[in-house]
Amino acid sequence: MPSSSEFHPPLTDARAAKLTNIEKRADLFVRDSSLKGFGLRISPKDVKSFFIEATVQGRFTRRVLGRFPLLSVEEARKRALEALRALKYGEGLSRRPETKINRSKRTH
Repeated sequence: MPSSSEFHPPLTDARAAKLTNIEKRADLFVRDSSLKGFGLRISPKDVKSFFIEATVQGRFTRRVLGRFPLLSVEEARKRALEALRALKYGEGLSRRPETKINRSKRTH
């Protein structure tokens, strides 16, 4: 039986550059075959963003890592691995840690 990588090749810069959202109605999610939980989201306007996704404590979560081509696939994959490890080992991911700090310093 063929491996899943034959059906879904790993993300590369060349592949990411060629991908487009032909439906134009909803986001297209292209998942990487070499790192579970990592992929590329393509908006209806063809804006490409890397993401991670995982289930943590029974809740599904998805986080954006950055945009392609400002971030290469290899750099995004490294960031994804670090972020997924943080989720798995309980460090979690805050959407905007600086906002939490600023709120605690705010005076009324």
